[in-house]
Amino acid sequence: MSAKEMDIISVQPFISQVSVTPDQALKAYQALREITKKVLVDGTDYGIIPGTPKPSLYKSGAENLLRFYGLGHTLEKVNSLEDWENGLFYFEYKVSIHKSFQDGTRHILAECVGSCNSREPKYFKKKSGELRDPYEQVNTF
Repeated sequence: MSAKEMDIISVQPFISQVSVTPDQALKAYQALREITKKVLVDGTDYGIIPGTPKPSLYKSGAENLLRFYGLGHTLEKVNSLEDWENGLFYFEYKVSIHKSFQDGTRHILAECVGSCNSREPKYFKKKSGELRDPYEQVNTF
């Protein structure tokens, strides 16, 4: 292990602590469950993505939840490949979730990177095993 790695391991500038009581956490969780049941629409905001076992939150549902919590987001294309000659398409995006304040400051709360390509089995093959035409699916990523 290098000295630099040792420094990283030994540095601990912040220790996270619970900032709500169990009752507050339960109330917030129940509010989220109620929003999910009463406001979000199955098939529009969430649903089962083919090839997955349980419902997932869709982009529209995530955007609605961000609005309900007073948060914003930015979407940035990180990388892409559009090889029309060989039918290979790849897209990678980074999403940042932030809270904006009246003084103009913006605090990033979370970031994630997601990608998709035309060779993934869920896009590449039909349920029958037949290969899909990648040119028909490029606009679905």
